[in-house]
Amino acid sequence: MKFTKENLIQQFSDAGLKHNDTVLIHSSMKKIGDVNGGAETVFSAFEEYFSEGLIAFPTLTWKIGLYPSAGNVYSVRDSATDISLLPELFRHRSGVVRSLLPTHSLTAKGRDAENFCHVEPTAIKSSLPWDSPWGRLYERKAKILFIGCTVQSCTFFHAVEEKAAVPGLFDPVAKHVKIIDYDGNETEIDMYRHLGAHSKYYRLTESLLFAENALEITKIGAAKTYILDAEKACDAVLKLLKNNPQFFMDSYQEE
Repeated sequence: MKFTKENLIQQFSDAGLKHNDTVLIHSSMKKIGDVNGGAETVFSAFEEYFSEGLIAFPTLTWKIGLYPSAGNVYSVRDSATDISLLPELFRHRSGVVRSLLPTHSLTAKGRDAENFCHVEPTAIKSSLPWDSPWGRLYERKAKILFIGCTVQSCTFFHAVEEKAAVPGLFDPVAKHVKIIDYDGNETEIDMYRHLGAHSKYYRLTESLLFAENALEITKIGAAKTYILDAEKACDAVLKLLKNNPQFFMDSYQEE
């Protein structure tokens, strides 16, 4: 089947999404399938349907400050994302704003996008501070879409771990990073990164999230899509981490 913009918009409506929602989109264009007009149609469908809300994509540059080949400079204009196709294309669209978080930036377009993305570079001490767009997903009761992927891709949960003050979360050695903003101003900071690949365990929260009505399944294009309620999911995971702060780190979680 070849999907049209109208098909996608109808799927958003069928999923119960609202025109004024804040939505963060994790995505696989390949799994969405054959769309008439390709990525441009996908963006157009999102922008038309959520015209009263806010659309965001993660534009992660997580290699900066970690691998020598990636260097230690983050330019909000020029640093390409290390992840999938749609976020990289979205950041170049007219009206899109990108945050100054060096390794875990978000781009956004729509209602109050500048305030949503705002972070003072001198205040950045870690990869995903709660006082940043990541915490604002909770404040806005955002919906997080996993289009063709799963909650294992939930970058938001890294920020929830920071909020929970999980012991041993950070590398004890800070990384020195330079941030270049939209006006070309440069700020140098020392930032603490997360240790370990905790996200490989995020999938283990699925049964809890379904039980808390924080997770639903729908379809966007041809892609199986999970819809996560940021507020409900955060509250559930915070309780989980209060009981077991090492839940996402313990080796016994391996299957």
